[in-house]
Amino acid sequence: MFESNMGTLMSAVIGGLVGMVGVAIALYFNYKTKIDTQKFQKELNEEQHLFQKELLSLSLNQAKSTGSNSKERSFKEEMIWQTKYKTFIKLMSYRHELESKEFKAALNSITGTFCESKVILDNTNKLYASLDDVKTLDGRVKDDLITLLKSMMTDLGLETKNNDMIFTNIFSIPDAPTVVHVNILNQKDA
Repeated sequence: MFESNMGTLMSAVIGGLVGMVGVAIALYFNYKTKIDTQKFQKELNEEQHLFQKELLSLSLNQAKSTGSNSKERSFKEEMIWQTKYKTFIKLMSYRHELESKEFKAALNSITGTFCESKVILDNTNKLYASLDDVKTLDGRVKDDLITLLKSMMTDLGLETKNNDMIFTNIFSIPDAPTVVHVNILNQKDA
């Protein structure tokens, strides 16, 4: 009886030791993975920063080559310009979906992104007033939206043309045709 208890005790000790070795190995690989992940994150952040600097450099070079901006913009000014541009693009993208949350979000963000432009804020207020209970882009709403978009383009330094159709026409794909299921075996549906 003593020998069977001793055998059970020995197998428990060996099992415990094997378990501890397994835990130690798992902790080691967890630590190694954590170090590798931190290194990867650091490299990724450095690459993103380099990409942003390169993007800024390219946009400044483009501005210099077009003669539209003779002095360099700071990184902060470039980030502000990009935020304004994203707001403009979002507004342009959803201009025919006046009830969409994307259009409303872009319209609401104008007051923050273009807060230094009285002209744009005034044009936004005019558009708010004309949007009251309107669901379609026509009449006064259309004119106020075109005026707002043109003033945003001017603020961004983008070329504005006297062609209002750019602002009112949209690219549209017709709805997909309805799929008709044909029973090729001429079996009756249950």
